[in-house]
Amino acid sequence: MFHTFNYDYAAHKITMSFKVWGDFGLAIPLIRSFSLGENWPPQYPLYPGEPIKYHFLFFYLVGMLEKWGLPIHWALNIPSATGFFAILFGIYSLGKKLFNDKRVGALAVVFFLLNGSLSFIEWLSKNPFSKIFSTIEYSTAGPWDGNRVISFWHMGVYINQRHFCFALGILLSLMVLCTYYETLSRRFKTISAIVMGLLIGTLLTLHEPVCLMTAITMTIYFLFFRQLRLYLFCIGVLSLSVMALIYALGGRIQPNLNNIVQWYPGFTVHDQLSFFNVIKFWWFNIGFHLILIPIGFYFAPKKAKIFLSPAFVIFALGFLVSFNTDILTNHKFFNFFLILAPLFSAFALFKFSDWFLDKNISLKILGYSAFTLILICTTLSGVIDFFGMKNSLITDVPDIVANPAASWIYTHTPPQAVFLNSSLFFHPASIAGRKIFEGPHYVTGGPGYDIYKRFGEMTQMYQSKDPKIICDLMKRNNLTYMTVQDTTKDEYMPKIPVDYFKNNFKADFISPDNSIFIYSVGQLCGT
Repeated sequence: MFHTFNYDYAAHKITMSFKVWGDFGLAIPLIRSFSLGENWPPQYPLYPGEPIKYHFLFFYLVGMLEKWGLPIHWALNIPSATGFFAILFGIYSLGKKLFNDKRVGALAVVFFLLNGSLSFIEWLSKNPFSKIFSTIEYSTAGPWDGNRVISFWHMGVYINQRHFCFALGILLSLMVLCTYYETLSRRFKTISAIVMGLLIGTLLTLHEPVCLMTAITMTIYFLFFRQLRLYLFCIGVLSLSVMALIYALGGRIQPNLNNIVQWYPGFTVHDQLSFFNVIKFWWFNIGFHLILIPIGFYFAPKKAKIFLSPAFVIFALGFLVSFNTDILTNHKFFNFFLILAPLFSAFALFKFSDWFLDKNISLKILGYSAFTLILICTTLSGVIDFFGMKNSLITDVPDIVANPAASWIYTHTPPQAVFLNSSLFFHPASIAGRKIFEGPHYVTGGPGYDIYKRFGEMTQMYQSKDPKIICDLMKRNNLTYMTVQDTTKDEYMPKIPVDYFKNNFKADFISPDNSIFIYSVGQLCGT
Protein backbone atom coordinates (compact mmCIF):
# COMPACT_ATOMS: atom_id res chain seq x y z
CA MET A 1 0.00 0.00 0.00
CA PHE A 2 2.80 2.44 0.88
CA HIS A 3 4.84 1.43 -2.17
CA THR A 4 2.04 2.59 -4.47
CA PHE A 5 0.95 5.66 -2.46
CA ASN A 6 3.31 7.68 -0.27
CA TYR A 7 4.53 11.17 0.54
CA ASP A 8 7.77 13.04 -0.16
CA TYR A 9 8.18 15.31 2.87
CA ALA A 10 11.25 17.07 1.48
CA ALA A 11 9.49 18.14 -1.73
CA HIS A 12 5.95 18.30 -0.22
CA LYS A 13 4.60 16.03 -2.94
CA ILE A 14 2.17 13.13 -2.94
CA THR A 15 3.90 10.20 -4.66
CA MET A 16 2.06 7.35 -6.33
CA SER A 17 2.54 4.52 -8.76
CA PHE A 18 1.41 5.06 -12.33
CA LYS A 19 -0.73 1.98 -11.69
CA VAL A 20 -3.04 3.97 -9.39
CA TRP A 21 -2.87 7.34 -11.15
CA GLY A 22 -6.25 7.06 -12.85
CA ASP A 23 -8.28 5.83 -9.88
CA PHE A 24 -6.63 8.28 -7.51
CA GLY A 25 -7.76 11.11 -9.77
CA LEU A 26 -11.07 10.44 -7.98
CA ALA A 27 -9.81 9.25 -4.60
CA ILE A 28 -7.73 12.31 -3.66
CA PRO A 29 -10.41 14.92 -4.53
CA LEU A 30 -12.94 12.88 -2.53
CA ILE A 31 -10.63 12.59 0.48
CA ARG A 32 -9.64 16.25 0.42
CA SER A 33 -13.27 17.39 0.03
CA PHE A 34 -13.85 15.95 3.50
CA SER A 35 -10.52 16.76 5.17
CA LEU A 36 -9.91 20.29 3.83
CA GLY A 37 -13.24 21.25 2.31
CA GLU A 38 -16.86 21.33 3.37
CA ASN A 39 -18.75 18.41 1.85
CA TRP A 40 -21.64 17.25 3.98
CA PRO A 41 -24.23 16.22 2.90
CA PRO A 42 -21.84 14.63 0.43
CA GLN A 43 -21.62 15.83 -3.15
CA TYR A 44 -19.34 14.43 -5.82
CA PRO A 45 -16.43 16.91 -5.68
CA LEU A 46 -15.84 16.35 -9.40
CA TYR A 47 -19.48 17.06 -10.30
CA PRO A 48 -21.01 19.21 -7.51
CA GLY A 49 -24.55 20.45 -7.35
CA GLU A 50 -26.27 17.05 -7.19
CA PRO A 51 -26.48 14.37 -4.49
CA ILE A 52 -23.56 11.98 -4.71
CA LYS A 53 -24.01 8.83 -6.81
CA TYR A 54 -20.80 7.11 -5.65
CA HIS A 55 -20.21 5.12 -2.45
CA PHE A 56 -18.17 7.63 -0.47
CA LEU A 57 -17.86 6.44 3.13
CA PHE A 58 -14.35 4.97 2.90
CA PHE A 59 -13.01 8.26 1.57
CA TYR A 60 -14.93 10.11 4.28
CA LEU A 61 -13.15 7.95 6.87
CA VAL A 62 -9.76 8.69 5.27
CA GLY A 63 -10.63 12.38 5.09
CA MET A 64 -11.54 12.46 8.76
CA LEU A 65 -8.27 10.71 9.68
CA GLU A 66 -6.35 13.38 7.76
CA LYS A 67 -8.44 16.12 9.32
CA TRP A 68 -7.65 14.74 12.78
CA GLY A 69 -3.92 14.94 12.10
CA LEU A 70 -2.73 11.88 10.19
CA PRO A 71 -0.76 12.56 6.99
CA ILE A 72 -2.80 11.66 3.92
CA HIS A 73 -0.69 8.59 3.04
CA TRP A 74 -1.07 7.15 6.54
CA ALA A 75 -4.77 8.04 6.59
CA LEU A 76 -5.31 6.12 3.35
CA ASN A 77 -2.87 3.24 3.80
CA ILE A 78 -3.83 2.20 7.36
CA PRO A 79 -7.46 1.26 6.54
CA SER A 80 -6.34 -0.11 3.15
CA ALA A 81 -3.76 -2.42 4.75
CA THR A 82 -6.24 -3.37 7.48
CA GLY A 83 -8.79 -4.47 4.89
CA PHE A 84 -6.16 -6.36 2.91
CA PHE A 85 -4.93 -8.15 6.02
CA ALA A 86 -8.52 -9.09 6.90
CA ILE A 87 -8.87 -10.72 3.46
CA LEU A 88 -5.64 -12.72 3.87
CA PHE A 89 -6.47 -13.73 7.42
CA GLY A 90 -9.99 -14.68 6.34
CA ILE A 91 -8.78 -16.93 3.53
CA TYR A 92 -6.29 -18.72 5.79
CA SER A 93 -8.78 -19.11 8.65
CA LEU A 94 -11.53 -20.50 6.40
CA GLY A 95 -9.14 -22.99 4.84
CA LYS A 96 -7.80 -24.13 8.19
CA LYS A 97 -11.24 -24.51 9.79
CA LEU A 98 -13.38 -25.84 6.94
CA PHE A 99 -10.84 -28.33 5.61
CA ASN A 100 -9.08 -29.01 8.90
CA ASP A 101 -5.76 -28.39 7.16
CA LYS A 102 -3.46 -25.38 7.60
CA ARG A 103 -1.88 -26.14 4.25
CA VAL A 104 -5.16 -25.48 2.44
CA GLY A 105 -5.46 -22.04 4.00
CA ALA A 106 -1.82 -21.16 3.30
CA LEU A 107 -1.93 -22.28 -0.35
CA ALA A 108 -5.26 -20.49 -0.91
CA VAL A 109 -3.57 -17.27 0.28
CA VAL A 110 -0.85 -17.85 -2.32
CA PHE A 111 -3.52 -18.42 -4.99
CA PHE A 112 -5.15 -15.13 -4.00
CA LEU A 113 -1.90 -13.16 -4.12
CA LEU A 114 -0.69 -14.75 -7.38
CA ASN A 115 -3.64 -15.06 -9.75
CA GLY A 116 -4.03 -18.25 -11.75
CA SER A 117 -4.90 -16.80 -15.16
CA LEU A 118 -3.02 -17.95 -18.24
CA SER A 119 -1.92 -14.44 -19.22
CA PHE A 120 1.68 -15.58 -18.75
CA ILE A 121 1.43 -17.55 -22.02
CA GLU A 122 0.92 -14.47 -24.19
CA TRP A 123 3.32 -12.43 -22.06
CA LEU A 124 6.12 -14.97 -22.45
CA SER A 125 5.47 -15.12 -26.20
CA LYS A 126 6.48 -11.45 -26.37
CA ASN A 127 9.08 -11.25 -23.59
CA PRO A 128 12.05 -13.33 -22.44
CA PHE A 129 11.62 -15.19 -19.15
CA SER A 130 14.42 -13.11 -17.59
CA LYS A 131 12.30 -9.96 -17.97
CA ILE A 132 9.84 -11.16 -15.33
CA PHE A 133 11.91 -9.59 -12.56
CA SER A 134 12.34 -6.23 -14.30
CA THR A 135 8.97 -5.73 -15.99
CA ILE A 136 7.10 -2.52 -15.19
CA GLU A 137 3.77 -3.71 -16.63
CA TYR A 138 1.18 -6.27 -15.63
CA SER A 139 0.95 -9.50 -17.61
CA THR A 140 -2.27 -8.31 -19.26
CA ALA A 141 -4.24 -5.14 -19.88
CA GLY A 142 -7.26 -6.93 -21.33
CA PRO A 143 -9.64 -6.24 -22.82
CA TRP A 144 -8.14 -2.86 -23.81
CA ASP A 145 -4.94 -4.33 -25.27
CA GLY A 146 -6.80 -7.11 -27.07
CA ASN A 147 -5.75 -9.75 -24.56
CA ARG A 148 -8.36 -12.43 -23.84
CA VAL A 149 -7.45 -12.30 -20.12
CA ILE A 150 -9.19 -9.50 -18.21
CA SER A 151 -6.89 -7.31 -16.10
CA PHE A 152 -9.00 -7.49 -12.92
CA TRP A 153 -7.65 -10.64 -11.30
CA HIS A 154 -4.31 -9.39 -9.95
CA MET A 155 -3.46 -7.34 -6.87
CA GLY A 156 -3.84 -4.09 -8.80
CA VAL A 157 -7.58 -4.22 -8.11
CA TYR A 158 -6.99 -3.96 -4.36
CA ILE A 159 -4.23 -1.37 -4.73
CA ASN A 160 -6.41 0.88 -6.89
CA GLN A 161 -9.81 0.30 -5.29
CA ARG A 162 -8.94 0.67 -1.62
CA HIS A 163 -12.60 0.96 -0.58
CA PHE A 164 -13.33 -2.39 -2.26
CA CYS A 165 -10.45 -3.96 -0.34
CA PHE A 166 -11.69 -2.57 3.00
CA ALA A 167 -15.29 -3.67 2.38
CA LEU A 168 -14.21 -7.20 1.41
CA GLY A 169 -12.22 -7.35 4.63
CA ILE A 170 -15.45 -6.76 6.57
CA LEU A 171 -17.28 -9.51 4.65
CA LEU A 172 -14.45 -12.04 5.12
CA SER A 173 -14.38 -11.21 8.84
CA LEU A 174 -18.10 -12.03 9.10
CA MET A 175 -17.57 -15.35 7.32
CA VAL A 176 -14.74 -16.30 9.67
CA LEU A 177 -16.84 -15.46 12.72
CA CYS A 178 -19.70 -17.59 11.41
CA THR A 179 -17.33 -20.47 10.70
CA TYR A 180 -15.88 -20.41 14.20
CA TYR A 181 -19.19 -19.49 15.88
CA GLU A 182 -19.57 -22.69 17.89
CA THR A 183 -16.14 -22.24 19.50
CA LEU A 184 -16.73 -18.64 20.60
CA SER A 185 -17.65 -17.62 24.13
CA ARG A 186 -21.04 -16.00 24.77
CA ARG A 187 -19.34 -12.69 25.59
CA PHE A 188 -17.33 -12.74 22.36
CA LYS A 189 -20.44 -13.60 20.34
CA THR A 190 -22.22 -10.56 21.77
CA ILE A 191 -19.31 -8.20 21.18
CA SER A 192 -18.67 -9.51 17.66
CA ALA A 193 -22.37 -9.20 16.76
CA ILE A 194 -22.31 -5.53 17.79
CA VAL A 195 -19.06 -4.81 15.94
CA MET A 196 -20.16 -6.61 12.78
CA GLY A 197 -23.57 -4.96 12.88
CA LEU A 198 -21.92 -1.53 13.00
CA LEU A 199 -19.45 -2.37 10.24
CA ILE A 200 -21.96 -4.03 7.91
CA GLY A 201 -24.26 -1.07 8.44
CA THR A 202 -21.70 1.09 6.65
CA LEU A 203 -21.48 -1.13 3.56
CA LEU A 204 -24.30 0.52 1.61
CA THR A 205 -22.31 3.77 1.51
CA LEU A 206 -18.90 2.09 1.75
CA HIS A 207 -19.22 -0.25 -1.26
CA GLU A 208 -22.61 -1.13 -2.75
CA PRO A 209 -21.65 -4.39 -4.55
CA VAL A 210 -20.04 -5.78 -1.38
CA CYS A 211 -23.19 -4.82 0.52
CA LEU A 212 -25.15 -7.01 -1.91
CA MET A 213 -22.61 -9.85 -1.52
CA THR A 214 -22.92 -9.61 2.26
CA ALA A 215 -26.72 -9.77 2.09
CA ILE A 216 -26.52 -12.91 -0.07
CA THR A 217 -23.98 -14.53 2.26
CA MET A 218 -26.02 -13.78 5.38
CA THR A 219 -29.20 -15.09 3.75
CA ILE A 220 -27.55 -18.40 2.78
CA TYR A 221 -26.07 -18.86 6.26
CA PHE A 222 -29.40 -17.98 7.87
CA LEU A 223 -31.18 -20.63 5.79
CA PHE A 224 -28.66 -23.45 6.25
CA PHE A 225 -27.26 -22.96 9.75
CA ARG A 226 -29.87 -22.92 12.50
CA GLN A 227 -27.32 -22.10 15.21
CA LEU A 228 -26.40 -18.87 13.40
CA ARG A 229 -29.91 -17.48 12.97
CA LEU A 230 -30.17 -15.42 16.15
CA TYR A 231 -26.60 -14.14 15.67
CA LEU A 232 -27.25 -13.10 12.07
CA PHE A 233 -30.66 -11.63 12.93
CA CYS A 234 -29.10 -9.35 15.56
CA ILE A 235 -26.35 -8.31 13.14
CA GLY A 236 -28.94 -7.63 10.46
CA VAL A 237 -31.17 -5.49 12.68
CA LEU A 238 -28.22 -3.43 13.92
CA SER A 239 -26.77 -2.98 10.42
CA LEU A 240 -30.11 -1.78 9.03
CA SER A 241 -30.35 0.69 11.92
CA VAL A 242 -26.89 2.05 11.10
CA MET A 243 -27.83 2.39 7.41
CA ALA A 244 -30.96 4.33 8.41
CA LEU A 245 -28.93 6.58 10.73
CA ILE A 246 -26.37 7.41 8.03
CA TYR A 247 -29.24 8.21 5.65
CA ALA A 248 -30.93 10.43 8.23
CA LEU A 249 -27.67 12.32 8.83
CA GLY A 250 -27.44 13.18 5.14
CA GLY A 251 -25.21 10.38 3.87
CA ARG A 252 -27.41 9.53 0.92
CA ILE A 253 -26.42 8.07 -2.42
CA GLN A 254 -28.67 9.09 -5.29
CA PRO A 255 -29.60 6.04 -7.35
CA ASN A 256 -27.94 6.04 -10.75
CA LEU A 257 -30.76 5.70 -13.26
CA ASN A 258 -28.27 4.52 -15.87
CA ASN A 259 -27.45 1.48 -13.72
CA ILE A 260 -30.46 -0.56 -14.80
CA VAL A 261 -30.36 -4.14 -13.55
CA GLN A 262 -30.97 -6.38 -16.54
CA TRP A 263 -30.51 -9.94 -17.71
CA TYR A 264 -27.14 -10.01 -19.44
CA PRO A 265 -25.69 -13.55 -19.56
CA GLY A 266 -22.10 -14.01 -20.60
CA PHE A 267 -20.20 -11.05 -19.08
CA THR A 268 -17.76 -9.95 -21.84
CA VAL A 269 -18.69 -12.91 -24.09
CA HIS A 270 -22.35 -11.86 -24.13
CA ASP A 271 -22.30 -11.14 -27.87
CA GLN A 272 -20.62 -14.49 -28.69
CA LEU A 273 -22.42 -16.55 -26.08
CA SER A 274 -21.98 -20.30 -26.41
CA PHE A 275 -20.89 -23.09 -24.10
CA PHE A 276 -17.53 -23.36 -25.87
CA ASN A 277 -16.82 -19.61 -25.69
CA VAL A 278 -17.74 -19.50 -22.00
CA ILE A 279 -15.40 -22.39 -21.16
CA LYS A 280 -12.65 -20.87 -23.31
CA PHE A 281 -13.03 -17.47 -21.63
CA TRP A 282 -12.80 -18.83 -18.10
CA TRP A 283 -10.02 -21.27 -19.02
CA PHE A 284 -7.78 -18.35 -19.99
CA ASN A 285 -8.97 -16.14 -17.11
CA ILE A 286 -8.71 -18.59 -14.20
CA GLY A 287 -6.58 -21.33 -15.74
CA PHE A 288 -6.25 -24.66 -13.93
CA HIS A 289 -8.67 -23.46 -11.24
CA LEU A 290 -11.41 -24.23 -13.78
CA ILE A 291 -10.53 -27.92 -13.28
CA LEU A 292 -9.34 -27.91 -9.67
CA ILE A 293 -12.31 -26.09 -8.16
CA PRO A 294 -14.94 -28.67 -9.25
CA ILE A 295 -12.68 -31.55 -8.15
CA GLY A 296 -12.05 -29.96 -4.76
CA PHE A 297 -15.74 -29.17 -4.35
CA TYR A 298 -16.67 -32.81 -5.04
CA PHE A 299 -14.34 -34.18 -2.35
CA ALA A 300 -14.79 -31.32 0.14
CA PRO A 301 -16.62 -31.74 3.48
CA LYS A 302 -20.29 -30.81 3.36
CA LYS A 303 -19.79 -27.93 5.78
CA ALA A 304 -17.14 -26.40 3.54
CA LYS A 305 -19.43 -26.65 0.50
CA ILE A 306 -22.21 -24.75 2.27
CA PHE A 307 -20.00 -22.14 3.93
CA LEU A 308 -18.31 -21.31 0.62
CA SER A 309 -21.46 -21.59 -1.51
CA PRO A 310 -22.00 -17.78 -1.55
CA ALA A 311 -18.99 -17.58 -3.88
CA PHE A 312 -20.81 -19.63 -6.52
CA VAL A 313 -24.11 -17.77 -6.14
CA ILE A 314 -22.34 -14.42 -6.48
CA PHE A 315 -20.33 -15.72 -9.46
CA ALA A 316 -23.59 -16.69 -11.19
CA LEU A 317 -25.07 -13.28 -10.40
CA GLY A 318 -22.10 -11.49 -11.94
CA PHE A 319 -22.14 -13.70 -15.00
CA LEU A 320 -25.88 -13.49 -15.69
CA VAL A 321 -26.94 -9.97 -14.62
CA SER A 322 -25.72 -6.49 -15.55
CA PHE A 323 -25.77 -3.77 -12.88
CA ASN A 324 -24.17 -1.00 -14.94
CA THR A 325 -23.91 0.22 -18.50
CA ASP A 326 -20.27 -0.91 -18.31
CA ILE A 327 -20.37 -4.70 -17.85
CA LEU A 328 -16.72 -4.73 -16.73
CA THR A 329 -17.79 -3.34 -13.35
CA ASN A 330 -19.13 -6.85 -12.65
CA HIS A 331 -15.53 -7.91 -12.07
CA LYS A 332 -16.09 -7.33 -8.35
CA PHE A 333 -18.37 -10.37 -8.14
CA PHE A 334 -15.71 -12.55 -9.76
CA ASN A 335 -13.01 -11.12 -7.47
CA PHE A 336 -15.04 -12.39 -4.52
CA PHE A 337 -15.36 -15.79 -6.19
CA LEU A 338 -11.58 -15.90 -6.75
CA ILE A 339 -10.98 -15.17 -3.08
CA LEU A 340 -12.99 -18.18 -1.86
CA ALA A 341 -13.23 -20.78 -4.63
CA PRO A 342 -9.45 -21.44 -4.82
CA LEU A 343 -9.79 -22.95 -1.35
CA PHE A 344 -11.23 -25.94 -3.21
CA SER A 345 -8.27 -25.86 -5.60
CA ALA A 346 -5.84 -25.98 -2.69
CA PHE A 347 -7.79 -28.83 -1.12
CA ALA A 348 -7.80 -30.77 -4.40
CA LEU A 349 -4.04 -30.37 -4.86
CA PHE A 350 -3.20 -31.57 -1.36
CA LYS A 351 -5.63 -34.47 -1.63
CA PHE A 352 -3.93 -35.37 -4.90
CA SER A 353 -0.41 -35.10 -3.42
CA ASP A 354 -1.34 -37.03 -0.25
CA TRP A 355 -2.66 -39.88 -2.39
CA PHE A 356 0.85 -40.37 -3.82
CA LEU A 357 2.49 -40.65 -0.39
CA ASP A 358 1.75 -44.36 -0.18
CA LYS A 359 2.78 -45.15 -3.76
CA ASN A 360 6.08 -46.41 -5.12
CA ILE A 361 8.93 -44.02 -5.88
CA SER A 362 8.11 -43.70 -9.59
CA LEU A 363 4.52 -42.63 -8.91
CA LYS A 364 5.70 -40.28 -6.18
CA ILE A 365 8.04 -38.53 -8.60
CA LEU A 366 5.27 -38.37 -11.22
CA GLY A 367 2.75 -37.05 -8.69
CA TYR A 368 4.98 -34.38 -7.21
CA SER A 369 6.15 -33.30 -10.66
CA ALA A 370 2.53 -32.82 -11.69
CA PHE A 371 1.86 -30.94 -8.42
CA THR A 372 4.81 -28.62 -9.06
CA LEU A 373 3.83 -27.99 -12.68
CA ILE A 374 0.23 -27.13 -11.74
CA LEU A 375 1.48 -24.87 -8.96
CA ILE A 376 3.70 -22.99 -11.41
CA CYS A 377 0.88 -22.63 -13.94
CA THR A 378 -1.51 -21.31 -11.25
CA THR A 379 0.91 -18.66 -9.95
CA LEU A 380 3.23 -17.54 -12.77
CA SER A 381 0.91 -14.81 -14.07
CA GLY A 382 0.67 -13.51 -10.52
CA VAL A 383 4.46 -13.46 -10.19
CA ILE A 384 4.71 -11.34 -13.34
CA ASP A 385 1.99 -9.03 -12.03
CA PHE A 386 3.76 -8.74 -8.66
CA PHE A 387 6.96 -7.49 -10.28
CA GLY A 388 4.94 -5.29 -12.63
CA MET A 389 3.52 -3.56 -9.58
CA LYS A 390 6.81 -3.56 -7.63
CA ASN A 391 8.75 -2.01 -10.51
CA SER A 392 6.05 0.42 -11.59
CA LEU A 393 7.18 3.95 -12.34
CA ILE A 394 6.40 6.51 -9.65
CA THR A 395 4.93 9.92 -10.31
CA ASP A 396 4.06 12.77 -7.97
CA VAL A 397 1.48 15.49 -7.40
CA PRO A 398 2.62 18.73 -5.69
CA ASP A 399 0.72 19.14 -2.44
CA ILE A 400 -0.48 22.46 -1.05
CA VAL A 401 2.90 23.73 0.23
CA ALA A 402 4.59 23.01 -3.13
CA ASN A 403 1.63 24.16 -5.26
CA PRO A 404 1.19 27.99 -5.22
CA ALA A 405 -2.27 27.85 -6.79
CA ALA A 406 -3.51 25.19 -4.36
CA SER A 407 -1.97 27.12 -1.46
CA TRP A 408 -3.76 30.32 -2.47
CA ILE A 409 -7.06 28.48 -2.93
CA TYR A 410 -6.75 26.81 0.47
CA THR A 411 -6.01 30.08 2.31
CA HIS A 412 -8.19 32.54 0.34
CA THR A 413 -11.38 30.68 -0.59
CA PRO A 414 -14.16 29.27 1.60
CA PRO A 415 -14.26 25.47 2.10
CA GLN A 416 -17.52 25.18 0.14
CA ALA A 417 -16.20 27.05 -2.93
CA VAL A 418 -16.84 25.56 -6.37
CA PHE A 419 -14.37 26.17 -9.21
CA LEU A 420 -14.83 26.22 -12.95
CA ASN A 421 -11.71 24.23 -13.71
CA SER A 422 -9.29 24.60 -16.61
CA SER A 423 -7.77 21.10 -16.14
CA LEU A 424 -9.21 17.74 -15.14
CA PHE A 425 -6.66 15.64 -13.25
CA PHE A 426 -5.46 16.81 -9.82
CA HIS A 427 -6.63 20.39 -10.30
CA PRO A 428 -5.21 22.74 -7.61
CA ALA A 429 -8.73 23.27 -6.23
CA SER A 430 -9.14 19.50 -5.75
CA ILE A 431 -5.80 19.31 -3.93
CA ALA A 432 -7.04 22.10 -1.64
CA GLY A 433 -10.32 20.32 -0.90
CA ARG A 434 -12.58 22.49 -3.06
CA LYS A 435 -15.05 21.15 -5.60
CA ILE A 436 -14.55 21.52 -9.33
CA PHE A 437 -17.23 21.84 -12.00
CA GLU A 438 -16.24 18.79 -14.09
CA GLY A 439 -13.74 16.06 -13.29
CA PRO A 440 -12.01 13.48 -15.50
CA HIS A 441 -14.64 12.12 -17.80
CA TYR A 442 -14.30 8.43 -16.99
CA VAL A 443 -14.69 8.98 -13.23
CA THR A 444 -17.69 11.29 -13.71
CA GLY A 445 -19.39 9.39 -16.54
CA GLY A 446 -19.03 6.03 -14.75
CA PRO A 447 -21.26 6.91 -11.77
CA GLY A 448 -23.88 8.25 -14.19
CA TYR A 449 -23.35 12.02 -14.31
CA ASP A 450 -24.19 13.94 -17.47
CA ILE A 451 -20.64 14.80 -18.55
CA TYR A 452 -21.73 16.05 -21.98
CA LYS A 453 -24.03 18.67 -20.49
CA ARG A 454 -21.31 19.93 -18.16
CA PHE A 455 -18.66 19.92 -20.87
CA GLY A 456 -20.96 21.95 -23.13
CA GLU A 457 -21.56 24.53 -20.41
CA MET A 458 -17.84 24.60 -19.59
CA THR A 459 -17.07 25.35 -23.24
CA GLN A 460 -19.64 28.16 -23.29
CA MET A 461 -18.24 29.81 -20.16
CA TYR A 462 -14.67 29.70 -21.39
CA GLN A 463 -15.22 30.57 -25.04
CA SER A 464 -18.30 32.78 -25.31
CA LYS A 465 -16.53 36.08 -24.35
CA ASP A 466 -19.98 37.32 -23.34
CA PRO A 467 -20.07 38.22 -19.61
CA LYS A 468 -23.84 37.71 -19.52
CA ILE A 469 -23.56 34.11 -20.72
CA ILE A 470 -20.61 33.48 -18.42
CA CYS A 471 -22.29 34.97 -15.36
CA ASP A 472 -25.68 33.34 -15.94
CA LEU A 473 -24.08 29.91 -16.20
CA MET A 474 -21.82 30.52 -13.20
CA LYS A 475 -24.81 31.59 -11.10
CA ARG A 476 -26.90 28.63 -12.27
CA ASN A 477 -24.15 26.20 -11.31
CA ASN A 478 -23.23 27.94 -8.05
CA LEU A 479 -19.67 28.60 -9.25
CA THR A 480 -17.63 31.04 -7.20
CA TYR A 481 -14.23 30.97 -8.93
CA MET A 482 -12.68 29.97 -12.23
CA THR A 483 -9.16 29.09 -13.28
CA VAL A 484 -7.69 30.03 -16.65
CA GLN A 485 -4.71 28.41 -18.31
CA ASP A 486 -3.42 27.40 -21.73
CA THR A 487 -5.26 24.24 -22.82
CA THR A 488 -4.09 24.01 -26.43
CA LYS A 489 -2.28 20.73 -25.66
CA ASP A 490 -5.15 19.20 -23.66
CA GLU A 491 -7.44 17.29 -26.01
CA TYR A 492 -10.11 16.85 -23.32
CA MET A 493 -10.54 20.54 -22.47
CA PRO A 494 -12.11 23.41 -24.45
CA LYS A 495 -9.55 25.81 -25.88
CA ILE A 496 -9.43 28.72 -23.44
CA PRO A 497 -8.72 32.25 -24.82
CA VAL A 498 -6.25 33.15 -22.05
CA ASP A 499 -5.51 36.62 -23.45
CA TYR A 500 -9.21 37.58 -23.39
CA PHE A 501 -9.42 37.01 -19.63
CA LYS A 502 -6.03 38.63 -18.97
CA ASN A 503 -6.96 41.77 -20.94
CA ASN A 504 -10.51 42.22 -19.65
CA PHE A 505 -10.47 41.11 -16.02
CA LYS A 506 -8.23 41.47 -13.02
CA ALA A 507 -7.07 38.11 -11.67
CA ASP A 508 -7.35 37.42 -7.96
CA PHE A 509 -4.28 35.18 -8.26
CA ILE A 510 -1.53 34.65 -10.81
CA SER A 511 0.89 31.78 -10.36
CA PRO A 512 4.60 32.65 -10.16
CA ASP A 513 5.24 31.10 -13.59
CA ASN A 514 2.19 32.85 -15.13
CA SER A 515 0.69 29.49 -16.08
CA ILE A 516 -2.57 29.71 -14.15
CA PHE A 517 -4.91 32.60 -13.35
CA ILE A 518 -7.77 32.55 -10.84
CA TYR A 519 -10.78 34.86 -11.16
CA SER A 520 -13.63 35.27 -8.71
CA VAL A 521 -17.25 35.79 -9.68
CA GLY A 522 -16.86 39.30 -8.30
CA GLN A 523 -14.18 40.12 -10.86
CA LEU A 524 -16.07 38.56 -13.73
CA CYS A 525 -19.61 39.67 -12.95
CA GLY A 526 -19.27 42.64 -10.64
CA THR A 527 -21.04 40.83 -7.77
